[in-house]
Amino acid sequence: MKVLHSVVFVLLCFLVGFLWAEPDPDCFRNRPKITPMECCPLPDLIDQDIMQQCRDEFNANSNEAELDPPPPPPPAGNPDGGHRRPHRDHRGHHKCWSCFTCAGECAFNATGLMKDGELDAEKALEHFVQVITESDAKWPRETVEDAFSACNDKVKVMREKFAKRGGRVPPPSSDEGPVCSPIPQHLIRCMHGQLYRACPTDVRTPSDECTELQDYLNRCHGPLEWKKGQKPTPAPAE
Repeated sequence: MKVLHSVVFVLLCFLVGFLWAEPDPDCFRNRPKITPMECCPLPDLIDQDIMQQCRDEFNANSNEAELDPPPPPPPAGNPDGGHRRPHRDHRGHHKCWSCFTCAGECAFNATGLMKDGELDAEKALEHFVQVITESDAKWPRETVEDAFSACNDKVKVMREKFAKRGGRVPPPSSDEGPVCSPIPQHLIRCMHGQLYRACPTDVRTPSDECTELQDYLNRCHGPLEWKKGQKPTPAPAE
């Protein structure tokens, strides 16, 4: 199997962790039209031909027909829907969570970054360094190394967490379908976030729109598309 709904995959749930507190209503009404990729250009971390083949194989293309519909409105006279805690609107979440983890593992296997469900950290680091620095020499190797180190540490913690579940993630809503490693999807999302935060000044796009995007990310959880034409990828199940 192989890795995640690629780069854009996006998204930017990676910049800020989900909180129980009710997010700013403007986060849903006034999402920036500009994408992080437009403010800090990055190459695709995984070859998109490989990624698309894996998405096709596991039906992980985020089409509107595949997305869960928004929840129904609360009954009359019960505006909070009976929830003591504000209801969280998860519209846009894909019905098949395992499709994305399996597509991710598929792509990592095809790229040689993973074998038998285990990440080859040394090979993954060199892969990301090569892809990013050869695409744009303004990206220092040290920046990529630091980003990978931080993300690999998170992967190690996650590996221990999921080891209690047999090392892989079961589909959360069904006993059917494949079970795959969540590591690729988490790693790519983390790399996007780390690299965006560390974007070199001479790579970052100076514009009012990008300043507004950064303000949005400081306040909100997303999700946003990582680059034009790609829908937000649902956060991996934990």
